Amino acid sequence: MERVNELYAQIEQCVDDREKLVLLFDLATSLLNFDERRTVEVSEELGALAERLDSNVGRSYYHSTKARILFRKSLFKEATIEFEVASKMANLTDDTTIQASCLDSLGIAYRIQDKFKESETAALQALDMFRSAPNTESYQAVCYNNLGSLYKDLEAFDKATEVYKAGLELAQEIGNDRMVCNLQNNLAGIGIMTHNYKEGLYYAQLALDGFRRLSHKNGEVLALVFVGHCTFELGNYAKALQDYLTCIKLLKNFDHKLAEAQVYKGLGNVYAKMQAFEEALKNYNKATEISLSAHDFEEACEIQLVIANMYHNIDDIASAEMYINKAIALAKEHTLPKITEKVATVQSHWAKATEQS
Repeated sequence: MERVNELYAQIEQCVDDREKLVLLFDLATSLLNFDERRTVEVSEELGALAERLDSNVGRSYYHSTKARILFRKSLFKEATIEFEVASKMANLTDDTTIQASCLDSLGIAYRIQDKFKESETAALQALDMFRSAPNTESYQAVCYNNLGSLYKDLEAFDKATEVYKAGLELAQEIGNDRMVCNLQNNLAGIGIMTHNYKEGLYYAQLALDGFRRLSHKNGEVLALVFVGHCTFELGNYAKALQDYLTCIKLLKNFDHKLAEAQVYKGLGNVYAKMQAFEEALKNYNKATEISLSAHDFEEACEIQLVIANMYHNIDDIASAEMYINKAIALAKEHTLPKITEKVATVQSHWAKATEQS
């Protein structure tokens, strides 16, 4: 909130309307993690000022802000449209940094919709543009972060780790504490996905401590979810349960569907380990519901497979088949080849287990 207060003070004293455009954009960006309603209000003020000044820079800021609000609501297609408009407005200016920022944002929007080729093209072009412009180290660190996330989604984990660490080194050099935390948390995610839970916990705890120092509640939840996942996998179920319950309390103050789904999935895992299967199913179903509402169909399928395995492990074969069929149906409906492969792997594992018994 300290940065928000500084921006309010600067806006109040500002007498240059074109400088005010930049301050309003920075304010909207800062508010997005704390106060969505006020972010919308500031964005509308920004848009009105941009039109009054007939400023394409201001229009680009305005549409970028609208896109970020939509993105946070998991309305990814709508957000992409706004980012594309923002990029068009930026290209009408001679500001390389704004143009590159819009491309970087488009890369994120494409990635979340599995448009990986378009995402990589936009991200690499943005990084090249940032490198050609002076005083853009912070932007470059952000770009490394986003590019690493793309490679993570493609399961190119070595490449993702390399890019994240390059961004982390740069963020530490320039003292961008928030980006340091983001990159540490993404490295924690790599640790989880590669089953290196000790390293994952190391980075997640660093990120959690950093986000708490920054009073960044959104980041705190994301890091704490990863702490919970690693703690669970390392066998400390009571601590993991407490981590997840703390996340639920934090999530009462803002909306972050992707994190919330992970929390309830984590709770389901804990209860399943404790053989409280009804409670596990309740939390898995909640995670599925949230994932579907966020259009994260791949995660919804993953949860169905987790439920199927839970039932198979307790020899409830009928329930296991029911949930694996749900995953198959959802994967077909949304064309998710990765899930189809995972279903085949699960079924093969079941068949081998049956033969051995």
